[in-house]
Parts: sequence; structure tokens; C-alpha cells
Amino acid sequence: MLVRVLHTIHTHKMLSSGERVLVGLSGGPDSVALLHLLKRFGQTMGLTLFAAHVHHGIRGTEADQDADFVVQLCQQWDVPLFIEKFNVPELAAEMGVTEEEAGRMVRYRFFDQVFEKIDGHKIALGHHRDDQAETILHNILRGTGMRGLKGMEFVRDGKYIRPLLEVSRRDIEKYCRDNGLSFRIDATNRDTGYTRNRIRYQLIPYIQKNFNPNIVDVLVRMGVLIRDEDEFLDHYCREQYERMTVFTGQNNEIGLDLKAFLSCHIAVRRRILRMALERLRGLEGIQANHIDGVINMLSGSATGSELQLPGGVVVYKDYGHVVLSCDKT
Repeated sequence: MLVRVLHTIHTHKMLSSGERVLVGLSGGPDSVALLHLLKRFGQTMGLTLFAAHVHHGIRGTEADQDADFVVQLCQQWDVPLFIEKFNVPELAAEMGVTEEEAGRMVRYRFFDQVFEKIDGHKIALGHHRDDQAETILHNILRGTGMRGLKGMEFVRDGKYIRPLLEVSRRDIEKYCRDNGLSFRIDATNRDTGYTRNRIRYQLIPYIQKNFNPNIVDVLVRMGVLIRDEDEFLDHYCREQYERMTVFTGQNNEIGLDLKAFLSCHIAVRRRILRMALERLRGLEGIQANHIDGVINMLSGSATGSELQLPGGVVVYKDYGHVVLSCDKT
């Protein structure tokens, strides 16, 4: 496993000598193994390690014991630790999302805050091969495009890294046993009230038994193929986007050549619109139906037609141009 993780790190250029790395540490086998591995690598790479633990306010004394375990582990391994407690059920109710989604949001927000505080270079997460298969299957069930089918990225936003993404849960647990590593088991990981747990403990075993015993490998392999194709398509569409951009930055507007835009394949048009929106104000709140609504308007409506999108964005059809405008005041 050590060799595979090192291969992943080098292949995806995850770490450089002398970097300050924050490890998301839940206390489970995945994150404990990750921290242990990075400590071993850090001796030769000159890494400075930190850890961050989120108490979700869900499991009472068990969660308190997780936090105590993480504190003791980091003291023993001489790793600076940051801990924050959140009331995730309350936050989920306030935001109208599931506890899974609320928990994910507070974790990433906390990790980003600590990352800034320590002037970090990377945030290491303990997602592994089985997590990848579950993520892809989850995205299929919710409905997704290519980006959902390729699963989690090895490196995201230049700072989030997943060194364990090519090793299995079984291999990680064996690594912990072989190296005498203690860890905590989160009881909610067995709670099938959570969608991901139903996928892990019910759906995947059912598929393995009745359809394909190698479904995890199939899903992961599909993710790799789609990731390669997505990267090619993204590169091609970015070239087209730059070619057809007529003006940008004027009064918070981006203008695209309408004829060139409409001449593109529908898949390219969708991506180009997303690129323009991302550059203008980000993609928060933008869904597939918004993108298709813009394309339909540009294809079939008269000059002067416009469509309002979330975030104060207006897209309108000018003479020879697609204009995206956003009031950022």
C-alpha cells in the first residue's frame, strides 16, 4: 500500500518538499492511516503536518470520545491539532439540507479556515477507492453529467488532495493492523438512514451478488475513462471559449460571438456557457435547466430576448452577441 500511495502522490503531483499539510482527521481508519503515511513521507520530504477534527454534535458521548482519541493521537505523534464543534442537525434544519450535506459543508468550511490560519499548501483527505465507487453510484442515482460520473478528483482547486484514492478500504484496515494503529469506528457509518450508507451496505452488495461481483472496479475504471475524456473536452471548450469571446470585464459583462456559439455542438455550448458564468460570478445556484434554458432562448428567440439566472445574472441576445451581465454591487 505504501508504494501505491507514493505512486498516486507522484503521478498527480500532490506534494512538494517543505509544504505545510493539513490532514482531515476523523479518527477512523482512513484518516489515521493517512496521517501515519504522511508522517513517514514527511521525514524525507520535509513536510510540516497539522490535523483538523470536526465534532458534528450528532453522536453524544461517542463523538466526545472520538475527539479525545484524536487529541491523544496528535499529542503522541506531535501533530498540532485544531478542533471545532458544530450542531450539524440544527444547521441541517436551518438550511433545509440533509445532515450529510450539512456535515460536509461545515467540514470543508472549517478546513479552509484552518488552512488559512496555518498558511497551508495542501489539505489531505482520506477518501479511498471504495468511497470513489460509492460516490459515482450516488451521483448516478441523483442524476449527473460527466463531472459526476468521473467521481472525486485526486487534486481539487490546487489544494485538496486524496492520496488514498487508489487503495481499498480493506487495504487501509490491513495497514492499520500491520502497523498497530488504533482507530475509532463511527456508529453512524452503519446507519442506513443515510443515503451513502444504504449504497455501501445494501446497494453495492446487492449488485455484487446479483449482477457483477467486480462492480467497485467497474465504477472506478469508468470514472478514470470519463475523467480523461472530460479533461480533453474541457481543454477543447476552453480554446473555443477564448476564441469566441468578443469582450469581457466591461460593466461586469462578457460577450460571446453568437454565430460562433450557435455553430458549436450542444455539448460544447453547455460547457462554454458554464465557463462564462464561472468567470463572471461563479456557478453557485446554476443548474442544468438554467443552462438549457439559455441555449433554447439563444437558438429560438428574437434579438433582445433575455433570461434571468440565479445570482443576479442576466443573459440576453444582442445583435451578433451573447451577452452575460451581472450586477456585482
